[in-house]
Parts: sequence; structure tokens; C-alpha cells
Amino acid sequence: MRHIRDVFNFFAIFLAALVLGTGNFAYATEFFINTKDGIGVADKFGIIEYRLGFPYSEFDMLLRLAPGDYINLKFSGGYDFRESSYSFKVGPLFRIGNFELDIPFSLDTKYMETDTAMEVGRMYIGLSPSYFIKDAGVKFQVNAYYSALYLYYDPAFNVNIPTFRTDDIFRSKLDFNVRYLGDGFSIGLGYVTSLRWLSYRSFFITGDNSVYFDARFAITF
Repeated sequence: MRHIRDVFNFFAIFLAALVLGTGNFAYATEFFINTKDGIGVADKFGIIEYRLGFPYSEFDMLLRLAPGDYINLKFSGGYDFRESSYSFKVGPLFRIGNFELDIPFSLDTKYMETDTAMEVGRMYIGLSPSYFIKDAGVKFQVNAYYSALYLYYDPAFNVNIPTFRTDDIFRSKLDFNVRYLGDGFSIGLGYVTSLRWLSYRSFFITGDNSVYFDARFAITF
């Protein structure tokens, strides 16, 4: 039943985005394939940008806070159909020439009710710098997230309680990627991992290591 509900939600969001996408009932203009985030379509209209795919879909809104597009406030909301989990982000985005710096505060969570107390979400602070080399058409980006605060579901009161936690569970994520932007297409390669600092050994260990490929193509209907 959960998978049927997720598929229904996906198509409902997909159809709504197609209607709102360009104001004339046109289809999205970009198709993407990502070995980490799945496949789907993406487009942008005004301050709204959306990416509809499976298993992950996301909507972004960018508000300009200063003339010249140097300081912005970015809001994001996403849903993972495979994990039935939600993601919410908000934070400033700075742009200076070919350099961008995104500092998102995010919450990853899922709705559940169980008979035992358990973790149902994490809150992260992130740092995401990127640099675009126009002559080469290459963009470099690093995404780093750290969490010491999580949501703890208490079945006795049926509430999620924010709780600090700094134990040995992986609490950091790191993502490197490089992208080539061509005429009407782009291809990228990245590496993502979870990190934990071992204080008694004074170095990092990694987990959930994976390399991913990303390709995007402009399409029209």
C-alpha cells in the first residue's frame, strides 16, 4: 500500500508541475539521469525551480535579498519515494562572479509511529561552495553537512523531540562533484560518503562510500 501511495503522489506532483511549469501547459525542458538520485525531468520558471524524478523529487525557491543577485535566500523541499522521507532546507546563497556559496540548514525526516522510541530525523548545517570555469565549461562543487541534532520519536507522548547526540554514529556527509556544461547538455561525476571523526585515533573514517554519474539533456515537447 505504501508503494502505491508513493507512485500516486509522484504522478500527482508531476502533473501539477507540468501545468505550472511554463504557464502554457508545456512539458519540462530538461531530462536528467543520476545514479544516486534516479531519473526525471527538471525546469525553472521565475524564482521557482523543480526536479521531478524517482526516487527523489525536489522544489526550490530563490529570493533575492540584495541588488545584483549577490545575496539570496534559498528554500528547498524534497521527497524520497523509495524511503518515504522528507527533506527541508533553508539558508543564504552568495554569488560573486563565477563563485557560489550555499549555507543550508536542513531537516531530513520521515513520518512513523512505533511502539519503541527511535530516531526519525536529523538536522544538518551545510557548506556548499562551487566554482564555474566559463572558458572550459566546467563546474566544481563540494557539499559538506554535519549533524549533532536529531528528532527522537517518543511513543509515550506521540511526539518528535529534538535531541542533541554526538555518539559514534555517522553524523557528517561529504559530496564532491565536477560537471561539464555543453550546449544543451551536461555530464557530471561525483563521490559521496559519510564521515565520522575518531577522537581516540585523531582521524576520519568513512562509510556508505559511492561514486555516481549524472547527465542532463535539454528536451522540448
